[in-house]
Amino acid sequence: LVTAPSSGNVYLLEADADGDGAADGVRVLMSGLNRPHGLDLHGGWLYVAEGDAIARVRFDAQARTVAEKGERIVRG
Repeated sequence: LVTAPSSGNVYLLEADADGDGAADGVRVLMSGLNRPHGLDLHGGWLYVAEGDAIARVRFDAQARTVAEKGERIVRG
């Protein structure tokens, strides 16, 4: 997982299975965020630090997906 503050996205990078030094795939996991710049995984949640809040969303590590709707748990 990696943030891109300027685009407001969190990306999921697929493992480098072929050993060429590059991710085997990249996809947008979350979008429309306010300058996301920090990530943490804990207890099945993906926490995202934004410019004005901390959000969390359910994260399925095996499927590499997030729930459709998350929540902001800290604002300001």
